[in-house]
Amino acid sequence: MAGENKKISKTRELSSIKIEDDNGVNELDNKGHQWLVHAFIIMIFDAILIAFSYYFALLMRFDFTFSKIEIQYVDGFNVLIGPYILVAILIFWFFHLYHSIWRFASVSELGRMVEAWALDQVAVLIIYAITKIRMPIGFWIVGAMLGFFLTTALRFTLYFVRGIKGVFQQRAEHYDERVMIIGAGSAGRTLISELIMSTHLNLKVCCIIDDNPSKKGRYLAGIPIVGNRKTIVKNVAKYHITQIIYAIPYATPTTRKEILA
Repeated sequence: MAGENKKISKTRELSSIKIEDDNGVNELDNKGHQWLVHAFIIMIFDAILIAFSYYFALLMRFDFTFSKIEIQYVDGFNVLIGPYILVAILIFWFFHLYHSIWRFASVSELGRMVEAWALDQVAVLIIYAITKIRMPIGFWIVGAMLGFFLTTALRFTLYFVRGIKGVFQQRAEHYDERVMIIGAGSAGRTLISELIMSTHLNLKVCCIIDDNPSKKGRYLAGIPIVGNRKTIVKNVAKYHITQIIYAIPYATPTTRKEILA
């Protein structure tokens, strides 16, 4: 076992893992408020998408022929769309939809999008009650549905693009590190996702070790679970592993030593 361990450059534990990149740290120091720029860009796209959604809804109501739209509806759209956009952006801000790190988007962010759009529709009814501007029913329904879909898709695009990019990177031929993960639980899944989607690391997650026999032969985040701790030596050689990372945050020091004993 000692001979095999010489092939492994580093062994890290999830609870204390640190991934350092001098250039990345300096860049973060120089761009501490970069998220504000990103938030502003997303606000602009939100405004465009909301305007497009309600305009599309109005066009669809009149068979996509602008000349068929009655002038009162054109005027109504011009008056309403500004307040709609402003209220929507304020509600999105209240729900922290400009503060999220969207490359880690999850069901939680989707839930907040649903809540934000539900509240936005309440605000729309209030604006309607104040202005008394009548619009076709399809304008409200289709506009809201399309607006929700487009603004949500905008936020999850980065998540999916990074995920697809990470999958292709894992299929590349050359890496700085070939990694084995110990632990196929939720911590392992989170760690693998972060490693695959990282733009600062050039590594391949090759395999996972877990003592649960029911997990052997299965996959976690696309990575094979190849066996228990007794197969570590064999799989280090098989996959040419250069780095082992623990994904068992609650394991005792004794247990961690036993795993590589």
